[in-house]
Amino acid sequence: MKAPSASDIALCEAITKQYATSYYLATRKLPFATRQWVYVLYAFVRYPDNLVDEPAPGTDPAIELAAWRKKWVAARDQGDQSEPILRSFALLCSEFSIPDTWVDAFLDCMEWDTYIEGYSSFDDLIDYMFGSATVVGYMMARILGAPDTALPAARALGEAFQLTNFLRDVREDLEQRGRLYLPLDWMERHGVTVDQLRAHEVTPGYRALIEELLQEAEVRYVVAKQGLSWLPPEMRRGVARAIRMYEYVHHNLRVSMYDNLNHSVRTKPLQRLRVLLG
Repeated sequence: MKAPSASDIALCEAITKQYATSYYLATRKLPFATRQWVYVLYAFVRYPDNLVDEPAPGTDPAIELAAWRKKWVAARDQGDQSEPILRSFALLCSEFSIPDTWVDAFLDCMEWDTYIEGYSSFDDLIDYMFGSATVVGYMMARILGAPDTALPAARALGEAFQLTNFLRDVREDLEQRGRLYLPLDWMERHGVTVDQLRAHEVTPGYRALIEELLQEAEVRYVVAKQGLSWLPPEMRRGVARAIRMYEYVHHNLRVSMYDNLNHSVRTKPLQRLRVLLG
């Protein structure tokens, strides 16, 4: 099996460590030969996400994303080796038979983030998560050596992780990015308004809304855990650690009485240590 260069792996690892501390710590228990591909996958999905979520001053995210996508096509179809992340990811796609449709779905989803500010229903949010999370879960399953019969579990895991991220980052997404990943019809059913969110009002309806979405994520974590048996034994512990890290976010949300509008609910250092030592 071909592998990225040591310098390319180091770059992708640094990106993973910088932007996903809990995830990075969980992956440290994976064998190095697998871990290097996990870093490449993370770097590939993180870079366009940053173009959209953290644009450089004076830049247009849609234009920057289109240019990056053009470079990806050149790396994939023409063997362009100029971009370390892209040449490494092209190698990953070749080694693990990643379909173009999965990658395109992810990049389409990043494009949606340049102009869609919210989602009318939970079903619409699921459609978004197919590109933002499901296909990434599919790619991860291939990297970890799981058979395609495990893809439903991979989808459940991708959606669960994404829902947890949405719930953790409600304030940041709304105030820093102008986006809302809470279903608008569920908000209406619970009497929650965007103005209340902007005012950081944690109402009983808001608590009920967050709890309902936590339960949606937790149903998916159950399915994902059942799918761990599809993984090679040496891979299971690393994925289980990642799930445990995210479950601590749920715990912290409930302990804070669902107040993710005024307080951070990220995994705490002691909780990370418990997962790593467990």
